[in-house]
Amino acid sequence: MNSAEPKYTVAQIEARTGVRANTLRQWERRYDVPRPARSDSGYRLYSDDDIAIIEFLKASAAKGIAISRAAEMVRAGVKDPLRVDPEALREGLVAALLEGQAARAERAWHEALVLTGPESAAAEVLAGALREIGDRWHRGQASVAQEHFATAFAHARLAALIELAGNGIAGNLALATPAGEHHAVGLLILEFFLRRAGYSTYALGANLPLGELRDYARGVDAGAVMLGVTSVSALESLAAHAPLRRFLGVRVILGGQALETDPDRARKLGAEFLGNDPREVVARLAAR
Repeated sequence: MNSAEPKYTVAQIEARTGVRANTLRQWERRYDVPRPARSDSGYRLYSDDDIAIIEFLKASAAKGIAISRAAEMVRAGVKDPLRVDPEALREGLVAALLEGQAARAERAWHEALVLTGPESAAAEVLAGALREIGDRWHRGQASVAQEHFATAFAHARLAALIELAGNGIAGNLALATPAGEHHAVGLLILEFFLRRAGYSTYALGANLPLGELRDYARGVDAGAVMLGVTSVSALESLAAHAPLRRFLGVRVILGGQALETDPDRARKLGAEFLGNDPREVVARLAAR
């Protein structure tokens, strides 16, 4: 069966898709999709491939995506707006951020939010994009300025998600990175998931001395302190205050890249490691 064979009239397309003929003509004229063939008499003839494109545009509009953007996705080869590969979205965001195209990056971010949902957009698309850019920086394929631009972009979008999520009543949590640790994006992603799960969070940012974190956590009656650690040196510096639970006077949860190869180091420091997947952290936090 040849899916590209032109065989459906515009009336048949209207009946099958529910999209009116004048709307189809507008899409063709403005966005160059779909591109039906013409009969010998000059009438439009659509194929099964064209029907798939029309259904794509229709579903995209229903999901809040502008038809102009959906048409770009068609030309980029996206087949189903409801089953988009986060990897493809991540690659588009990486390209936009490395090129310093703020508007294009914003469109890519909005697309990820709509097509995958805010949690996957944050934990898979945005976090994955930052990891890729960080890896490129380590390989000398991205500049410090590019990495900082991407980080600033991520901070702003995550802050907006966190604000929209609001605070809940499941308990108070203080989040920070310890002295010497300057990367806090992972902690922001976790904060968003915690807010969605009903927790009240107090985000204290990066490079915070543990003594100040202890005092603040007491002041807000935090049920736990969550520390993000990406560098081994920052993790090792925590040993001076071990056991952490005794020093901070509250449950301590460590997470981050520095613990991936040896998660037992958290226990040795008097803390817990609940994983680095924010979904797992939230589930395990409630279970213990």
